[in-house]
Amino acid sequence: MTRKLSDLELLILSLKNAQGEVIEGRTKLQKMVFLLKKLHRIDFSYHFTPYFYGPYSSDLQTDIDYLVSLGLVIEARELTTSGIRYTYKLTDSGSKLAEALSSKYGRNTEFTRAVNELSKYPPDFLIVAAKTLASATS
Repeated sequence: MTRKLSDLELLILSLKNAQGEVIEGRTKLQKMVFLLKKLHRIDFSYHFTPYFYGPYSSDLQTDIDYLVSLGLVIEARELTTSGIRYTYKLTDSGSKLAEALSSKYGRNTEFTRAVNELSKYPPDFLIVAAKTLASATS
């Protein structure tokens, strides 16, 4: 019997399977995880609440911050004309852990495809999709 992957493990695998193995923006990360949970039935346990740019989970942000503090994820900050943009990418240690998780628990092609597909969309599209889905399911 295979155990359920934790939210932290799913986040690591999400970063590994994102296009270019990078997720640009906190908002994009939040909306991707929300859509993975709601549209693709990925077993994240995060609770999302309405926020300025659509569904938001403080627990998700806490988990990302934790992965950064463990040295598994790099959080890069870039000053833009509209504020600070955060970019998330696995470190070498994070990539090795993602490979170990994939080897141990199998490579779920549906999960991989869903993450890669969602990561291709710009944040504005994901915001609209997440807001629309959130209002339709509330």
